[in-house]
Amino acid sequence: MKQLKVLCLFDYVARTGFGTVSKNIVKEIKNNFGENILLDIVAVNYFGEPYYDEYNNYIISAPLNDGNNDSYGRYFFLKALQESDAYDGIFICQDLGIIIPIIEVIEHIKANKKENNKKSFKSIFYFPVDCALVPQLTAKLEFFDLLVTYTEYGKNEVIKLRPELKTKIKVIPHGNSSKDFYPIPKDEIKSFREEYFGENANKFIITNVNRNQPRKDIPTTIFSFIEARKLWPYEMPQPFLYLHMHPKDPLGWDLRGILIQTELKEDVDYKLLPFKYEESMAETEIVNKIFNASDVFLTTTLGEGWGLTFTEAAACKVPIVAPYTTSFMEMSNYGKNGYMVYNINPTCNLDNVIREQCDPFEVAEVLLEVAESIGTKEHEQKLENNYNWVKKLEWKEVCKAWVNYFKTIY
Repeated sequence: MKQLKVLCLFDYVARTGFGTVSKNIVKEIKNNFGENILLDIVAVNYFGEPYYDEYNNYIISAPLNDGNNDSYGRYFFLKALQESDAYDGIFICQDLGIIIPIIEVIEHIKANKKENNKKSFKSIFYFPVDCALVPQLTAKLEFFDLLVTYTEYGKNEVIKLRPELKTKIKVIPHGNSSKDFYPIPKDEIKSFREEYFGENANKFIITNVNRNQPRKDIPTTIFSFIEARKLWPYEMPQPFLYLHMHPKDPLGWDLRGILIQTELKEDVDYKLLPFKYEESMAETEIVNKIFNASDVFLTTTLGEGWGLTFTEAAACKVPIVAPYTTSFMEMSNYGKNGYMVYNINPTCNLDNVIREQCDPFEVAEVLLEVAESIGTKEHEQKLENNYNWVKKLEWKEVCKAWVNYFKTIY
């Protein structure tokens, strides 16, 4: 087998969902191809923190302050593609809105190489679909040799607008590592729960583990919790909200600033990330303990291409409350394995895209339903079904499809 050289564009060194996904794909590709593949990676969302790449890929860092007014690495990617004739392929894992504007440039570079009898390249684009698509987000997708979405929902949204792409678009889900996310027996997690939540450890702990950014719609989580407190029977352990995210993300909300405007009291009714956001709080060992120490995982996102925290919570056998929209429809086995919120209202955030927002009053009712269902046969079956579903998503198994497509496309 000849040695392949592929230029990649994705989060790789960043602590993001894209970063987790790309690292695992790269790991399995390198494990399968060994010395027969070389990857040059334009690593985006990079803030300058130290990183270690065990596979010795050539990293073209794309820092946010690169001076090119492009935090998505497109300048570095196009520059590398233009200047080298060594690439057999390009592999992009990014949002549609970020890549669509440069497809014509990539197309021009490829045509120019062919015209000058230089080595050309094949292309794979792996992208999320987290809302109903508009025509401009599917423009020029025919350029790519292979299109891959995370879910059937995403695939169908593309085909609605571009039916001619039906044979070119595939689905590969995200994976999970059972070494990182797994159930911890209650007696073992008890001490961590007591240490972490203190005198609130005996309450009903509702946890949202997500990035504090507009699409995750953290304010709806807060408003839903406020409504849940009004419904909660006095004789039951009272609800307590924990937000495992940066309290003041530059791209999101000042959560403490929102919460102090409510009747809620910090460390009595809710808890924010307890100290300055440090890398340790994103480490899987701690996040796994957070999931296991929680009574329910709640997400009120406005849409997901996949939703890794949904998968992680399921792997920990934690009940999940989520909107019945986008990827969560499939991930919940169409409502059978999760506690879903069906009352959805249209909204629009800063990206000017119409999205679907949970009704806080229904979220509150569903949270109470979870609390009242604990210990029932139906509740335990939901947890078991979710857990069995996630077991099939080990990264090694999921990435067999990627190994196959790398062989057939490149």
